[in-house]
Amino acid sequence: MGLDPDLPPIPPVDESKPGRASVQLSQYRTRLSTHRTELSMRRTGMSFQRTRLSAERRQMAEQGLIHAEMAFPVSFTLITAVLLLLLGAAAIISMAFNIGPLG
Repeated sequence: MGLDPDLPPIPPVDESKPGRASVQLSQYRTRLSTHRTELSMRRTGMSFQRTRLSAERRQMAEQGLIHAEMAFPVSFTLITAVLLLLLGAAAIISMAFNIGPLG
């Protein structure tokens, strides 16, 4: 993940003058806070947009303009993952209670 080009740069701080360094760092933290606030506003805007688009999609489905089927196809990867999970659980139970074909 690269650096955000809008992120305010860290200021050079004169450590020989603690009071001035404190002010410089405080101003930097304020700029960071403003940047985070702007990112939060963008995220909130995207959430509103997504909600609005979802409502429009639902209306279009009700009007019969689109097929709004939400069923996901069966995934070979998902089936494999579930089978491996069950195999792992069976192995743990077999070891814990000394039961099963390898007990």
